[in-house]
Amino acid sequence: MDDGDRIIEDRMAPFLARALRPILFAMEEQDMKVQAENTAILDGVARAAWREFRAQCAKRNENP
Repeated sequence: MDDGDRIIEDRMAPFLARALRPILFAMEEQDMKVQAENTAILDGVARAAWREFRAQCAKRNENP
């Protein structure tokens, strides 16, 4: 992944994580340690979703 892609991912991942958080986790029912662990999980999921989205866009652009 080049620096430009990394910068875009770094900007998009937090938005995706915020969108997914209420769907995947009821944060208000968790202690701080569990919330931190779940936040790390969400960051990974958001980044994977972003990378897959970018890969699918690139694939589509290769085969219009």
